[in-house]
Amino acid sequence: MGDGEQAEGSNWEAAMAGSHYKLDNLIGIIDRNRLQISGATEEVMGLEPLEEKWAAFGWNVVSINGNNMEELLKAFRAAPEVAGKPTLIILIPPRAKAYRSPKMSRHGITMYLMMKSWSWLS
Repeated sequence: MGDGEQAEGSNWEAAMAGSHYKLDNLIGIIDRNRLQISGATEEVMGLEPLEEKWAAFGWNVVSINGNNMEELLKAFRAAPEVAGKPTLIILIPPRAKAYRSPKMSRHGITMYLMMKSWSWLS
């Protein structure tokens, strides 16, 4: 999931269902790059404390360096050890490697280019 999607109610409904049914074989991943198509996530809709919110919904929450494959594999391997809870892995990119653009509009450029080619939108 993108972190901007955390403002959508359907994610929280799924979070409740995952913990209610004790889906310990369920792993969710959030890319916490702090950007969404309409701007910085904390300016559009504040998400913090994100870890605590998911934990309050009954999830096992693990935050890792989003650019470190070893940490990701370790988190995947550890998830089944937590009985009765789904696991959420929050990928936090290091500042030095995080996507940064002075133009926030570039965050959704692929979708924009696809839509631009759709003739019915013209």
